[in-house]
Amino acid sequence: MPFLMKKGRFAECMILGWQEVEDKIDQMTVQEFHLLFAPQKDDPRVDMLREVNLRKKIEFLKVMGRISEGDASVIHRFSDERNKLFHGDVFRSAHPINMAVAEKNRLMELANKASQIASNRTFGVWFDEGTGDMGNKNVVKPDKPRGVRFTDDLLDGSLKVIADTGLMKDIEEVVTEEESEDEHE
Repeated sequence: MPFLMKKGRFAECMILGWQEVEDKIDQMTVQEFHLLFAPQKDDPRVDMLREVNLRKKIEFLKVMGRISEGDASVIHRFSDERNKLFHGDVFRSAHPINMAVAEKNRLMELANKASQIASNRTFGVWFDEGTGDMGNKNVVKPDKPRGVRFTDDLLDGSLKVIADTGLMKDIEEVVTEEESEDEHE
């Protein structure tokens, strides 16, 4: 992106930025369901998730603690600007040829920021000084919902979560009852 911005390649910058945002949002959504981001024929569940509206995916990722409110705001702004530019009214919307250089630069900066946020969050980076992604520096990373944390811990094979919730006690009681019944027979 920095190369395209430096060269003033506006359309390419906007298209690449959008591709990066859309791809990474899809990838994070698929990851949250513990699926592999595979080609179409390999897993139909991935294709079902890809068809979900981008705004719904962003809301879902906020709930799951993958992106912050500020991240979502930047991505939504970029989405809105890009949609007006490429899918807007032909007679009323701005056209890249008629846009001022300052406006093009502002939109390229927004594209760069949104794509950097999407890339960083996909890899689990909450903020990154090296890339200038500092929007979350003073924001505490949200935790996943309780039920999701529980499921993740079970998938990781953690018995601590079972002990912490009291399930281990319930399991021990059932085993003890079954042993005592076997002894009486």
